[in-house]
Amino acid sequence: MSAKLHLFLIRHGESLNNALGGTTTSYDDYFARRATDPDLTEKGRQQAELLARHLAESDGPEGAIQRIYVSAMRRALLTAQPIAAALNAPVEVHLDIFEHGGLFSGNPRGEGTVGQPGLTRAEFAMHFPAYMLNDAVTEYGWYQGGHESLEECDMRALRVADQLALWAEDADEVTIALVSHATFIDRLLKALLGASGANSFHFSSQNTGMTRVDFLEENRRALRYTNRTIHLQPELITH
Repeated sequence: MSAKLHLFLIRHGESLNNALGGTTTSYDDYFARRATDPDLTEKGRQQAELLARHLAESDGPEGAIQRIYVSAMRRALLTAQPIAAALNAPVEVHLDIFEHGGLFSGNPRGEGTVGQPGLTRAEFAMHFPAYMLNDAVTEYGWYQGGHESLEECDMRALRVADQLALWAEDADEVTIALVSHATFIDRLLKALLGASGANSFHFSSQNTGMTRVDFLEENRRALRYTNRTIHLQPELITH
């Protein structure tokens, strides 16, 4: 059965915070040292380049991605750049596919957190000039919330799942990609597959891991694979 919409969910490359998490065993120490909106590591940039090359060489739906939607967080924005260049695909910043928690400084289990605004419209124009923005991205940034709860993240995932279902209704073999984050991909997959809010199982995504969901007739969805990292050598697979 042919798909109305092919959806690829791609986790960003290794970030500075991901690398930091692998060197510390203390929750408090991690939150004392983490960046609010981290850059990619050199390994993360290499992962993104390898994924871009893999997609460009694919003769399946992976190589036919027509449009990329990307989280407004820096690590996702940077991951999308080589992919967009390799596929010659337009990129739109999607403000609902950021990572669980949002942009914040501080410790959620300690002294509390302070919401941070993220990149401003001028900063997007300087560093990501080809990316399409909506009017919610202003000179004050794009994020207005505080630390987001998991329940709030699930509500956001349901909203994105509903939007994807609407897009699929009028689609005919359309192929898109969302460049997002590990926890949000998990919560979005559950929303798409009728298990929203479930905590008894988890869909893992390694850095630049790719997941495919096909939207079929009669609002049916098919999970084709999850967390595929065949574009990476074993030493480049990170969490």
